[in-house]
Amino acid sequence: MKNFVNVQGRIGSMNLTTMDDGMSVMNLRVAVSEKYKGEEHTDWFSVSLFDKKAEAVNQYLNVGDPIELYGKLKTRSYTDKSGIERHVTEIKANGFEFVPTVKRESEDTPAAAPQPSAPVQQPPVDDWGDLGDDIPM
Repeated sequence: MKNFVNVQGRIGSMNLTTMDDGMSVMNLRVAVSEKYKGEEHTDWFSVSLFDKKAEAVNQYLNVGDPIELYGKLKTRSYTDKSGIERHVTEIKANGFEFVPTVKRESEDTPAAAPQPSAPVQQPPVDDWGDLGDDIPM
């Protein structure tokens, strides 16, 4: 059996804390959206990263940035303030990847129409031109 999860989405919230032993812990909420039959649906995942990975996310990423995470699902139980036992499934991330972003044109700035590129004229591969008698043999 294998417990492996891989999600790619956008960071909805992030909180870096330091444990008593000095270990950094980054808790994220990550939104993963999908379109199906013209309707968009968003799932939210709770994710934890530790040590250097937590610090790297804190240093290089912000709320709204895309991220790809991989790790395993963990379920834990706790009792809330009202005395009700709750169960939570979270992603304990083993690592992450930066996801490149595509800048969108501003709505009030008209997008430039793509210009067709001029074809590049290249000589045929077997055209050696007029080399005359300059070929040493």
